Amino acid sequence: MDIEERLQELAELIASAKPRAFGEGAIIDREAAMRIVEELQTALPAEVLSAKQVVDQADQIRANASEEAEGIIEHARLRSAELVSETEVVMAAHAAAQQIVAEANEVAASKQAEVHAYVESKLASFEGLLSSTLQAVSHGRAKLANDTVDLSHPQVNA
Repeated sequence: MDIEERLQELAELIASAKPRAFGEGAIIDREAAMRIVEELQTALPAEVLSAKQVVDQADQIRANASEEAEGIIEHARLRSAELVSETEVVMAAHAAAQQIVAEANEVAASKQAEVHAYVESKLASFEGLLSSTLQAVSHGRAKLANDTVDLSHPQVNA
């Protein structure tokens, strides 16, 4: 028996109940409802027991997996410590890596200074160009302001 199906049947039985003529509530088939409730009461303990067994098994599996994982991690730590302590190659590699990083930092600083100087020169050039353009615009505006044209007496070219 499927508990969900029986619960659905009970819900449908209640939903299809006829309303009472006066007052609140509804009239349902008592025998049908009690039969479903009894079946659920009989099946529920078995379902709960089954679910508890599944949970207990899952807990045991988790505990075993956790214990096994801890063992694997401890073994890996020990092996890692052995490998590091047994070889001088690792220490030499660390020293070489530090040297390479230091050299790379020096090259990066040098390249950054070159880029800074290049950008500075281009900005200075652009500033000069803008300055001369601004002077030309100012000169043109001043010339326009000084040149007044009298449009009321047109001049005739001879």
